[in-house]
Formats: sequence, structure tokens, C-alpha cells
Amino acid sequence: MLSSFLKLAHSEFQMSRFECVLCGNHTLLHRYGPVTCSICNSFFRGAISGNVVPGKCLSGCFRRKVFGKKGYRFFKNNTRLADFKIMCRGCKLGRCLASGMDPKKIFHRPSTPLQDRINTKTDFECLIKLQHHQKHDNRMMNRITIDDICSSYLVQMSNHNYNRASFQDINMALKMGLLDAKQFAKRFESFENLKLKERNLVLSEYGIAYMLIDQAFKTAFHSNDDKIWLLQNDSFLHTELFFKIPVEDMKSEDIFRQRRCHFEFVQELLTNLMVPFRKLKIDVFECMILKILLLLTSLFPGCVKLDDPDRIVSKCYQSLQRHSNQISKENGIERFGEVILLIGNIRCAVKHFYNMTRSTDLFRIYREDQFVNSILLN
Repeated sequence: MLSSFLKLAHSEFQMSRFECVLCGNHTLLHRYGPVTCSICNSFFRGAISGNVVPGKCLSGCFRRKVFGKKGYRFFKNNTRLADFKIMCRGCKLGRCLASGMDPKKIFHRPSTPLQDRINTKTDFECLIKLQHHQKHDNRMMNRITIDDICSSYLVQMSNHNYNRASFQDINMALKMGLLDAKQFAKRFESFENLKLKERNLVLSEYGIAYMLIDQAFKTAFHSNDDKIWLLQNDSFLHTELFFKIPVEDMKSEDIFRQRRCHFEFVQELLTNLMVPFRKLKIDVFECMILKILLLLTSLFPGCVKLDDPDRIVSKCYQSLQRHSNQISKENGIERFGEVILLIGNIRCAVKHFYNMTRSTDLFRIYREDQFVNSILLN
């Protein structure tokens, strides 16, 4: 009794289904206009998204007599074609459009969630807020490391304690810089569209540049010692490699070489980044502009370069020029030029940073963190 009822219901269901106007398969769908099956719907979506030229034959369908003995006129005058599945993409799409399928009914899902995307054409405020949150999170990392450090390694400036940077501090600062740079760059669709390997190639240099901008800003406005370079987590690098650390053999050749390389590196950071940041009184808006320009105007390893379809670079230059004129009405143009020149200083500092990873034990960071390795050893 039950089996006969199920057979009857199944037969009634089959009778209530329609035939696809393109290939003849049974279906109940009419999503894009006429009744079409899911296979034909999938082809139609892909062909429209892939910019296939409708009606342009790609493989000689007419010569292969796909349209039957009566030729193309038979194809146009019939509502269903048995050989639809073996047509080329151009002829298939032409048949879809001729049957009445509407491309406007295709819903294109955005590549990234709308709430995560920003309108950089009109507003930089969200990027400034992002920088503020990142700096706050980076300073909180200080709470984890500074409590267990011997007080003899501390330096007090502006009623705040800073500890001498260890191997772990440098690795932590670099990891925070790479993560912050990735979070910042993901707000731009041109970065999101890159493959994973290309993203890592971009971050291998951009992450260090991003980190150095934050450190230069912090050092310029929070350090009162011209020999100290501050990291994001309230640790510091001194021009003297063994600052407050006793060393048995200071005259050995290896120790002398490491001290010289370390002094030259920190001194370059102070001279080429901290001094102009302090002199120009670089603010958070200008830091944001520098980060955007470094991301969108640089040629990264592997010849990777981000596109700028929305002319964000042009908007950055215009906004920076207006900002410079507001800060310095008499010398706004000169200030604008000096800020732009900082991009070259930052790029040189990035190269020097890479050289340091092969020069001193303090900067040999590659063996410590898997995330850092995946970016810098890409």
C-alpha cells in the first residue's frame, strides 16, 4: 500500500516538472527568466561573469552541423536543441540570451564582506582609528614582558620605564609589525586580490616598513635620549650593543664587528627617521599616508606591485598637500616635499634591517617564530 502510494506520488511529481528550454532536462527552476535546469543556470552565470562574447562561435559549431540539417535557422526557431551540450561557449551563451535569460538577474556576491571593506576614496578616518587600536594593543604587550626583567636594564623617560630590547623583544616587535601591516593592507582590495605567496612577498618588505614608521613616531615623541630607539612594546635599542651588559672580551674581533654594525644601524634609524619625524612633527594622519603610499607605490620582491584602480595614491597626495598647507601656511609645499622624501629613507632602513639579521646575534630572528619565518623566508 505504502509502496504504491510512493510510486504514484513520484509519478505525479515527475509530471509536474518542466523541461529545460535549452537542453531538455527536467527541472522546476526559472531563476533567470525561462525554465532552465541547474546545469544551464551554472553555465549562464559563469559565461556572464567570464565576459564570454554571445553568439561568437569559437569552434566552428555551424561547420560541424551542431545545429542540424536545417542549419542556424533551425537553431533559432526551435525552443529546445538536443545538441546544446556540445556547442562552444559563445554559441551556448547566444542560445541562452535568445531563450530570454536575463543577465541582470544574476547576483554578484562581493569578494569580501561589506562590513569589512572601507571606502578609501572618501574617508581615511577608519585607518587612523585602526592605527590607534594597534598602538594600544602593542603597548599592552609590555605588561607581559617587563615585570620579570631586572630593574638594572630599565631606563626611565617621561615617568615611564623602558627595558633594553632582548632577542625576544625584537622578534615580538617584528611579529607585531607584520601582523599590523597585514591588517592594514587587507583594507585595500588590490592586496586582497593577490595570491597567498604574493601577499607574503609584499609583507616581507612592507611589514618592516610599517613597523619602522610606528617606531619612528614613538621615538620622536617619547624619547629624550638621542641614543635610544624605541620599539612598539616599550623596549629600546641603544647605539651601544652591550648597553648595561658586562662583556668579558670587548676587544675580540667578532664583538667589535657586531658593535660597529649595531651602532651604524641604530644611528641610521635615529638620523634618517627619528630626527625628521621630530623636526616635522609628523602626526598620525601623515603616518597613515606614508603607509598607504609605501603599499601602493612600491615594487616588492618577485616584481609584485599592487594596482590602484580607485586612484587612491592621487587622493593621498592631494590630502597630504592640503594637510601640509593647514599645518604650515607659509611653507606648506616644502613640508609636503619633505614628508614624501621620508619614503626613500624608510626603504633604505628596510634594506639595512635585512642586513642586520645577518650581522648580529641580537637580530637573528628567523629561528624563533613560525609566522615570521613564513613571511621573511618566503
